[in-house]
Amino acid sequence: MNSFCKTASEKQNCLAIQITKIVCFLIIFGLSVFIITQNMKPQIKKNQNFLSNVTNVESHNTDLETDQSEEFDLIQVITMTRHGTTTPGLLFPNDPNREEWERMGPPETLTHKGVREHCELGRYLARRYGQFVTGRVTHNKKTKIWSTDKDRSIAAAYSTLAGIANHRHQKIDCLSNEWIANFPPISDIISPGQNKGVNNSKQYQQKQGQHFSYPLIDSNATFMHRSAWINCKKLVHLNEKYVKPKRFEDFQKNSHFYQHLSRVVGYNITNYDEAKSTYESYLTEREVKGHFSGWVDKDSIEYLRKLYLHDYDLYFPAKLNEKLTAGPTLAIIVRKMQTILSQLHTLFEHSRSKHDENEDEGLMMLFGHTSSIMAVTKALGIRLIDLPDFAATFIFEIYSVNDSAKRLNEQSDNLCGQLWYKTSLDIEPIELETCKKVSGIQIRGSKCCPISKFISHLQKMSSHSYEKDCRLDGGNLK
Repeated sequence: MNSFCKTASEKQNCLAIQITKIVCFLIIFGLSVFIITQNMKPQIKKNQNFLSNVTNVESHNTDLETDQSEEFDLIQVITMTRHGTTTPGLLFPNDPNREEWERMGPPETLTHKGVREHCELGRYLARRYGQFVTGRVTHNKKTKIWSTDKDRSIAAAYSTLAGIANHRHQKIDCLSNEWIANFPPISDIISPGQNKGVNNSKQYQQKQGQHFSYPLIDSNATFMHRSAWINCKKLVHLNEKYVKPKRFEDFQKNSHFYQHLSRVVGYNITNYDEAKSTYESYLTEREVKGHFSGWVDKDSIEYLRKLYLHDYDLYFPAKLNEKLTAGPTLAIIVRKMQTILSQLHTLFEHSRSKHDENEDEGLMMLFGHTSSIMAVTKALGIRLIDLPDFAATFIFEIYSVNDSAKRLNEQSDNLCGQLWYKTSLDIEPIELETCKKVSGIQIRGSKCCPISKFISHLQKMSSHSYEKDCRLDGGNLK
């Protein structure tokens, strides 16, 4: 006890001071231990709950430029993206935003918000892959940019390319109102046939003020939109026999809800597609304005969301339907992967130091729609628990593990693949079913699947002879 604490009251005060000091010390010590132990633990991402078969993963640096390793080299990136926010496909009389949507352009026009979503996607891809992607876009190598023939998909592709270029050239501010106001006509940014060149016209660049050149967009990927699936006779037959009756039956079961919804929107809703347009109107307002005014009640919106997802379950009732919708897209992806692998083996055999630029197959980008994403998820056995976000993207990556030239020459599994799903909130790895029981190197905190297993999973649902597969009297499908 302190020598100054002589009287009883002084001793009591001193004791209280000593106890306070001890308590403070214990609190500080406890906090220090907690902070140290937390820093030693791996940080866990919050589960965004957009994939039902993907669990939380350890946080990891997804920027390749700062995640270099002597154990692996990135050799190919393939992206498949849904277009960003568009104006609604159907304008309802009671929608308070109807006039605003009409001013923006025809139904299903990519909005300014949608342009910015794809600009952000492009900037993300540039950060994630660095020169691997930016060089292939801004240096105009033989990079394949696929799109459906819908204007919203083509505009989405162009905006994404601008975002990639923005990473290297600050003059291309694709998030600015001025840049969006100078958005070029669709006819100026597409190639009428195969992707044979790039638009390097100085007059064009000065006119549009975009300050970058880019690979022309091939808008012949009509197979990625459900409007083209009507050309597949076998699929039409299956839809008439199984899908259409089931959708009609399901619509009838919910007739009371649709009667209520018709009164709310001021339009007589007679089928699933019209009902889904109501949900799309809600999404557009939420994304463009940052909130929803509530002209459709919350319970109806939630019910519509569930019905929208359920409709895709009805649309893909069997593997045959899945293969006849996603098959052509997966076939293009598989062929692209096989081409780059073939080039790698040729490279070794001839001891060349680098690829010919004309043979560069390192990057391919595909731009489609909700139906494009849903068809692939169904075909690959991926279960989404919500509809794809605007600008949601699948990313396929192929890596070479740098062990020895002999292993590469023997085509052993020192080559591996990863599949990622990116939304506006996060990016998560997807482990394909054929990859779950095999070991693989960890890249970016996730297992990289041996290439034979990875490609075989895509291959079994690919359609490499679509015209033959679509015939009613034949095809390679069971």
